Amino acid sequence: MRLGLAALLAPWLQMLLLLLPAAAVAAPTSALPREPGYRAGIAVRDITPTQASLEAGRTYMGGYGTWKKRGPASGIHDPLSVRAFCIAEDTGHVGVPAGVGDRADTGQPLCIVIVDSLGLPGPVIARITSLAAAARGASAAAEGVVSITPERILVGATHTHAAPDLLGLWGGAPDDYHELLERESAGAVQDALAALQPAELHYAVGTAPAYNRRGWGYTDDALLVLQARLPDGGRVIGTLINFAAHPTVSVSANRELSSDFVHYLRAAFEAGSQAPVVYANGTIGDVIPNRPGEDYWLQAERYGVIVADAAAQALTDAAPVGPGLRLAHQPLILAIDNFVLRLAQWLGILDDDGISGPPWNRRVSTSVSYLRLGDQLQAVAVPGEALTRLGLDIKAQLTAPAKLLLGQTGGSLGYLIPEDEWRTGRNRDYEESVSLGKEAGALVLAAVAALLQDDPLQDDPQQDDLARPPTAGTVDPGHGPTD
Repeated sequence: MRLGLAALLAPWLQMLLLLLPAAAVAAPTSALPREPGYRAGIAVRDITPTQASLEAGRTYMGGYGTWKKRGPASGIHDPLSVRAFCIAEDTGHVGVPAGVGDRADTGQPLCIVIVDSLGLPGPVIARITSLAAAARGASAAAEGVVSITPERILVGATHTHAAPDLLGLWGGAPDDYHELLERESAGAVQDALAALQPAELHYAVGTAPAYNRRGWGYTDDALLVLQARLPDGGRVIGTLINFAAHPTVSVSANRELSSDFVHYLRAAFEAGSQAPVVYANGTIGDVIPNRPGEDYWLQAERYGVIVADAAAQALTDAAPVGPGLRLAHQPLILAIDNFVLRLAQWLGILDDDGISGPPWNRRVSTSVSYLRLGDQLQAVAVPGEALTRLGLDIKAQLTAPAKLLLGQTGGSLGYLIPEDEWRTGRNRDYEESVSLGKEAGALVLAAVAALLQDDPLQDDPQQDDLARPPTAGTVDPGHGPTD
């Protein structure tokens, strides 16, 4: 009887043993280990003032001339927007390389937010980041999704001279526009975080033409492209393009709102990629587009297409970005040695937040930020406009193949000038007249060095990388200011 039962069960036991490997293969993919990588999301929101708001005559554009001399904006040439590019590490379950996934901030997102604006003061940036973090925190608690802290949101500006003046130096913009911009910028961060999805990051390096208005025969012409794509050759999620040229093809006589050549750059590139583009300015302090001709909108279109085509061409040799995200900040206190800026702050034109000290010794609190993605990309964000030689000095400290300088990010504190170039007559010393002072550039450079010293993956720069640009000397004044 016992032998008969064993014989009866044997075929069933053999079938069960054969099915066990198949069951293991059919396990849900969510339970399987995956390679470390990234998640990415991108979002765009409109921040164009309404025509009714413009008709009230209280929206002034920043960048050209003096207080209200240009007159208020009277129309809209192309829409203004805020764009958020968010990235988070996705380390998987196993196979994480050394140095990845062992930090307290592993998995926390980073967002780069760029606004079509001349520049944003610190208090506006603080309200945007706090609003975005608070709203996302409430959403995360309710939905179980990713949250973010204010310090992980980097906010910058395209630096267009045809957008509402948020700094208050050229006539300002009404309170309701400030509220619109802050609300929609925070909303763009929330949208991008909600859109986070598995992604591969690729970078590319190219060049594009520009012109140095301080008489140097070169600019930082590097064009950096960071693109997020769905895994395994999927569609493009979004692209970040970083380049150095003032968006000042539209002239001071223009009174229509516009993001200048940036509008055409984004439109041209998006037509090919079918995904949003974030444009972040670079070492723009003394750099303008080379723009012959009188039809400035036509010239803006041509220049934007040139830069977009250069970015697309660079991507034909794109390389992957390895795992690992690092973000750090270096606090910085800068003296306001510029009498005009001190006076503007004393009169209440500039916001008091972050500025302290007696009238004869005013100082502003700010910071420099540092970002690393894998071993392939390093970025430095500075709260002002670095001149070419200072920007190249900053990049010379970076050792990754892709080097980004994010200008006007974290604040808008004027020109950052190499000390040996201070008041040497270049461009009639225009940039010096809109700078906090002689020491600001050197202090920013030192802050970058401190940030890099704390990065365990930072290599020693090659000697060739440390070659300093030519020494500044007094030159013929040359071209007048075009900013």
